[in-house]
Amino acid sequence: MLALHLQADNYLDEYLDAQRLRGRRKSTIEAYTLFLKRFLTAVNKPVPCIQTKDIRMFLMREKDQGNIPATIANKITILRSFFFWLYRERLIDSNPAEFGGGSAYPGTSAEVSESG
Repeated sequence: MLALHLQADNYLDEYLDAQRLRGRRKSTIEAYTLFLKRFLTAVNKPVPCIQTKDIRMFLMREKDQGNIPATIANKITILRSFFFWLYRERLIDSNPAEFGGGSAYPGTSAEVSESG
C-alpha cells in the first residue's frame, strides 16, 4: 500500500511541477494538490491502472455527497488535465479521462480540456 501511494505521489509531483512551470497560481496548485490526493487515495490503484469507470464512480460519489454540477464539472476539468498531461508525457498508455463527444458523467456538461 505504501508503494502505491509513493508511486501516485511521484506522478502527482511531476504534474504539479509542470503546472508551476506553466505559471499556475499558488492557490490553484494547492487546490489541485488537495483534490488529486483525495482522488488518488479514494481510487486506491496504481495510476496506470485507473480506468474511466474509476473516475466515474468517484465523481458519482462526489455528486451523491451534494456537489453541484458546476463543482463536478470543475473536478472533471482537473482530472482531464491531469490524465491528459500524464498521457502526453507517456507516463500512462491510455487516458481514462478521455471520452468522445459530450460528458460521460450525469449532471454536467463539462467540456473536454486538453490543457495541462
